[in-house]
Amino acid sequence: IAPSVNNKGVVIAKLGTVGLVSGEATTIDFVGNDLIAFTIKKPVEGQVLDKDGNLISDRISNSGSIQADGGTVILSAKSASKIIRDAINVEGMVSAKTVTKKNGRIFISGGDQGNVNVAGTLDASGEKPGDQGGEIVVKGASVVVDKGSIQAKGNEAKGGEVTVIGTDSVSAGGTMDVSGKTGGNVNITTGGLSIAAPILAKGTTGEGGTININTLFKSWEVVSAMLDVSGASGGTIKHFADQQITTSGKYLAIGNDGKGGSIDVTANSLRFLSNTIDASGTMGGGSIRLGGEYQGGKNLAVDEIPNAQMLLIND
Repeated sequence: IAPSVNNKGVVIAKLGTVGLVSGEATTIDFVGNDLIAFTIKKPVEGQVLDKDGNLISDRISNSGSIQADGGTVILSAKSASKIIRDAINVEGMVSAKTVTKKNGRIFISGGDQGNVNVAGTLDASGEKPGDQGGEIVVKGASVVVDKGSIQAKGNEAKGGEVTVIGTDSVSAGGTMDVSGKTGGNVNITTGGLSIAAPILAKGTTGEGGTININTLFKSWEVVSAMLDVSGASGGTIKHFADQQITTSGKYLAIGNDGKGGSIDVTANSLRFLSNTIDASGTMGGGSIRLGGEYQGGKNLAVDEIPNAQMLLIND
């Protein structure tokens, strides 16, 4: 715990808790189930300098390795200064894999106005056969995963859960993967979103998982973007934006040994540019709704979704 924390080495706490916390005043609470909660009471004010008087641009930086398999890793920073580059910068490895049936957890928070950059690997996957994926939560004003990866895969078990919250924006240029015997859950909530890599919640022998995306303003997806909840039976994809979704990506909820899943995509304005959208199944197709409910919302047997004002589809 310090105004700035920089790990370049190796930190190991199997079945324990590792916390890197940046703040002027912090409380530590033991909340049960072997968890520790860090609450930053007072953010860091102004500049933070190193021993040579040079400006430190990140409140928390990890270019090394943090391992708390079967335990919890917490990276938390809160700053009152807008001159910092990233509140939290992860270029190395953060691992909290599931071991001996104890799920690993990774919590990263950059505060209300802090940027979080994940250029390394966050891994809460199951270590051995039968170990399910753990939990990863990443929060900040903006979250960038362009060069890194986030994974909470199940090892012959259910995938875990990944939650990404960016108040202003999320840039998902790196892979997110919660696949497993049955797929896990990916939740993204943000102001503006760009996707340029796979988001996977696939089931190898069971049902695909869920991908839930809610964007306050606009979403952009390039051709390398892929949302995949395929499995023995397909899972669920829900992508909602208040203003606009422009996508050239793939939406897949294929049932490889059963029924296809469900794909719902809507915004005030929708632009589908050379997409692949597939909810087929070997034992029956699933459902695809682009831009609204069946018959404008008259089919109340199915959950309603908002109707788009404009829908463009081209090949």
